[in-house]
Order: sequence, then C-alpha cells, then structure tokens
Amino acid sequence: MTVRTQQPTRLAAAAAVIPLVIAMAGGPVQADTAPWLACAEGNSPVYGHSAATVALTDGEFRFQACRTPSGSLERVKLAYVKTQGPPVDVALGWEWSTRDGKESFIPPEPSGGDHFPVAVSAGQTHTDDFSFVPAGVDGSRPAPRFACVEGILQAGPPGTPAKTYLTAKGCF
Repeated sequence: MTVRTQQPTRLAAAAAVIPLVIAMAGGPVQADTAPWLACAEGNSPVYGHSAATVALTDGEFRFQACRTPSGSLERVKLAYVKTQGPPVDVALGWEWSTRDGKESFIPPEPSGGDHFPVAVSAGQTHTDDFSFVPAGVDGSRPAPRFACVEGILQAGPPGTPAKTYLTAKGCF
C-alpha cells in the first residue's frame, strides 16, 4: 500500500498546485447530462448522475465511480476527450483521498490507472474503465480515513514533463 504524506511523489508535488491549475482551466464542472457510467443495482454513482469534469483548453477530463452501500468501489471510469490542438501523451488514474486532502492513496497496478502514457490526437478519446468485485481487495478503502476519490490526468506534449489535473473530490 502506498500512502502519500510528507514526502511527495512527482504526482503529489504536482497535486499541490492543482487548485490553481483547475481554476485556470475553468474549474471542475458537474454536467447535467444522462448517466455516463451505469452502476450495478443497489450501488450509486459518487458524483450523482453525471461525471466530475475538468474543462481544459484542448479537451475534457471526466471521472465517475460507483460505490457500494458499504463504501467500497464497484467501478471507476475515466476519459480524456481531446477536441483540438497538437497530440499529447496522457496517463489516467485515480486515488483515494482524505477529506482534507493531506493524504492520498493511489491503488496498486493494474487497478489505479495507466501503466504508460498514451498518445492522443484531436478527435480521439482515451478511456480507462476499472471494475472491482464489490467489497473486494481492489475496491476497498485502504483505511477508514480515505473517504473520497478523485480522478487524475497527466498530460503534455510528447517528450516534455506532463501537467497534472485532478477532478473535484467525491466523498462518501
């Protein structure tokens, strides 16, 4: 289990400036559209009927998760929709987080996100969709203090350092 605290990883260091980046990119938006992710009967979407969305200058980053009544995750879905601009390398992921945002936990591979960046051009969408056995190891909270989830996008032109974007937290 990997828990970020005082010694930030590259992802954690980037996350420290995320509120500013999100504010500059237009901020997290809750779209009032049809459900993007269907949850199993008895389970509910973390963000209501739509996805948590971050509007970017060249596209959109979406994140949704389904939770069980016991607080585990059943399914997590992420997408980067590239609408314009030159190609970028992207990596999608998600993490558990404390309500205050001081600690986060990225699930171990393969259920925490992309292993390698994926090249995405305008007009393309890159999606990750993780399903977990309800209350199973991969979908369970790493500890009771991790009551929130959020999506992570790392994107940048090929061969350059990626910028990191986080969706709004969904807490339950």
